Amino acid sequence: MPGLFAQKHQALMQRYFETGRQRMIKKKNIIFGLHRNNFLLCVAIVVKPVCSLATATPQYIGLLREVQKDYDFIITDKHGKIDGISSGICNTFNITCLLYTSDAADE
Repeated sequence: MPGLFAQKHQALMQRYFETGRQRMIKKKNIIFGLHRNNFLLCVAIVVKPVCSLATATPQYIGLLREVQKDYDFIITDKHGKIDGISSGICNTFNITCLLYTSDAADE
């Protein structure tokens, strides 16, 4: 999950638990994913609730599938700092996507 989205994820989950309002569960959504090589990709996700019989605690499973797009993208924060970049842009400009990870930015 791209960093900017990961920062908001827990707050969105907390709001869901408090209000019961949801936008993702049992619906197909197209979101940004983060490949293990650190580049962005579009994925279709369906989140399904499952209950543990042992604890009766709800848990959630996200089913992901890559979606092919005819365009590439860069995600930035409100200050223009790059948070993620797709592989097509990395290939076009002959740069590594590792340059834009938070670990590299902290060094």
